[in-house]
Amino acid sequence: MSARIHRLDPEVVDRIAAGEVILRPAAALKELLENALDASATQIVVTVAQGGLRRLEVSDNGCGICREDFPLLCERFATSKIRHYDDLLWASTLGFRGEALASISYVARVSIRSRTEADECGWTADFVDGQVSGASGEFAIAVAASDGLRPCTRTRGTTVAVTDLFYNVPARRQRFWQSRQEEYRLMLAVMTRYAIYHSGRVSVILRKTDREGAAVSTADALAMRADLHTLRGATHVDNVRAAFGTHTARHLRVVPRTPLHTVHTGSGTGEVVLERALFSVAGFSMRKPVHMYFVNGRAVECGALRKALDAVYARVLMKGEHYPFCYVELRLPSDAVDVNVHPTKQEVQFVDEAVVVRAVAECAERVILGSADVRTLPVAQPRQHRIHALSSAGMPNGGPESDGEADPRAAHDSRCFTAPLPAQPVAPGTAAERLLRVVKRARVAREQVHAPTTLPSQRVRTDANAQTLETVMRQEKRDEAAIPASTSDADATPTPVRRSFGGDLVVQELKRRVQQKGGSAVAGVFRNQVFVGVVDERYILLQYETALVLADAVAIARHLLYQRWLSALEATSVQVVQLQPALALRPWTEAATAAAGASGALVEQVLQQLSAVAPFLHTRFQLHLCARRECTLATSAGVYCDTLAAPHPETPPSLYLHTLPAAPVPGIDLHLGALPDLLLPLSRLDSPAADRGERTAEQLHSAVDALAHFYAHSMEMLAREEGADYLRHQQRLTDDILPLTRQPACFTAPAAFRHDGTLRVVARLERLYRVFERC
Repeated sequence: MSARIHRLDPEVVDRIAAGEVILRPAAALKELLENALDASATQIVVTVAQGGLRRLEVSDNGCGICREDFPLLCERFATSKIRHYDDLLWASTLGFRGEALASISYVARVSIRSRTEADECGWTADFVDGQVSGASGEFAIAVAASDGLRPCTRTRGTTVAVTDLFYNVPARRQRFWQSRQEEYRLMLAVMTRYAIYHSGRVSVILRKTDREGAAVSTADALAMRADLHTLRGATHVDNVRAAFGTHTARHLRVVPRTPLHTVHTGSGTGEVVLERALFSVAGFSMRKPVHMYFVNGRAVECGALRKALDAVYARVLMKGEHYPFCYVELRLPSDAVDVNVHPTKQEVQFVDEAVVVRAVAECAERVILGSADVRTLPVAQPRQHRIHALSSAGMPNGGPESDGEADPRAAHDSRCFTAPLPAQPVAPGTAAERLLRVVKRARVAREQVHAPTTLPSQRVRTDANAQTLETVMRQEKRDEAAIPASTSDADATPTPVRRSFGGDLVVQELKRRVQQKGGSAVAGVFRNQVFVGVVDERYILLQYETALVLADAVAIARHLLYQRWLSALEATSVQVVQLQPALALRPWTEAATAAAGASGALVEQVLQQLSAVAPFLHTRFQLHLCARRECTLATSAGVYCDTLAAPHPETPPSLYLHTLPAAPVPGIDLHLGALPDLLLPLSRLDSPAADRGERTAEQLHSAVDALAHFYAHSMEMLAREEGADYLRHQQRLTDDILPLTRQPACFTAPAAFRHDGTLRVVARLERLYRVFERC
């Protein structure tokens, strides 16, 4: 006999529906996040513990919840978004079903704390199975009233704390408990999606903690490092940079507002508009695909649009693990979109979907194929210094036999600067001189491409043009013959870099000294530091745990440059910047000696000593000094032109500076105003041995330290000239310098930073609380 049909108990119905809406912790975060956005919040802070299973807290500064509405908060199909079914046609809010909080309360323990602008205090309540619970809550400061509500402290807004998610669904909780890290990554993806869409309007912060216990205190929240932090005034590209990194943001193309199609609905006609789109260029790819689609402000999954865009990228991306970045915002008439398709609201249907998808794909195709001529390809380069000439457009100039084809490796080996140097120096102290002090610079492909080491025994000849065994056997003799014994020899023949075993030992000795001077305590500060802001052109503020640290950015950059130069010397990957025309050093030497309080006779000694160490500087650093203004050595180098006038133009020069090594840290450019600080230390180097050209560790240390000091001082001077807001200086620090200091392989923090004033603790949160307790 078959079972009779009967009505399910309402509690069973609610639990079944809850399992359909709250599929996983990331789905719960999405529902709470949409509620905060519907409340007109401008700041949302999310704290996650154990992948959201232990705790998920969402706090916002929205309009808040009235005390009278608390009993209906977690009741199913109770909402403030719509009243009638026809309201679905014009729904502008992200939520409208009234199921989110109800579903969460059936599979987790929920505590809600909220306050409106009109309330004198906040109110809090706990919810179980859709009803207000009379148990004492974590936010309460008083005994519960008859309706289960308790007064609490709270600024305007709402905080929803979800604990023990899926405590009554053991199979689902066990499944997600085993993949807590993966679930947190999905929650980070949800936050990133909405943070990018609401750029300029909402600040989003996502923090993770593995601490046990209920609430997270204010001190603990400040000490936790945010995995995602976007600012309210940031642009879409800024938020992409915060979430995916500078490299990804640099390779995106922004599509402005574009009308796509006209649709006909029951209320008339309306426009389908592409509000904004971000597409990665043809030469860029990601390890995992990133697709973000928004329809009328709602994050959705659109399989047809994704398939169409993948087909476009398949024409330009290489096969394998190469995926695009796609971000699309569509705006349609409200009555042309059906949002009531799925309880999770991740799917929508709209009128003329196929036409709209095709229009978006065509728009993306124009942008993507238009960027196909600018591509970044991983090219293995010979292990030697390479200099490429660049045109004003930033593309390599074709040589006599190149037939006009560009070499993509030039973007990695040189930098292009196009401002012409004045033929006649400007008198110092004038307005024109101050104007000309601004260095016109541009960066071309800041990242270095290092080729792997290939031993002669491992080289394979693949065609008739490749080198033969004879060239490998005679390589050492050619290298020795190519090194000039004096500057006059260097005038005629380009000098390749000599890679010797003894030189490697010297660099390794210097790197060993750096490691010995490192301190584990200081290293922990840099690995876990959080950038707070710029104080001036020299000092910045960092947060380490509960301490606010005043850091000397110039000193940090100097040590970072020194260590990165040692790594570049060991890999023989020093990049070159050419000055065009060559710079006369006599005026700069006179300015350097005058600033040091020395007599004029010292100028000749400095110039003579610089001439004596010129072969060493060129061999090691590609810093080329020559007695001639025109030198054939650097004719194929990247062009650098600076408008900074020499201090004394009337004195005839006797030594010219043709090339300088580029900074091994991206983002740090040279400023010729710091050149006097470089000349005197280089002139104090010991004269090279004429027979073998050996260099001691002390000599190499002095040269590297002088270059590091020169570029660190250049960074300070550039920050001073860029203005009081220090926006470019802050970007230079946050995008290029500080990320390298967090990597132990790139930077070893000296233990002396604790005592020499480089790092100073200016405030501790614990001490501030003691002061507050006394008040």
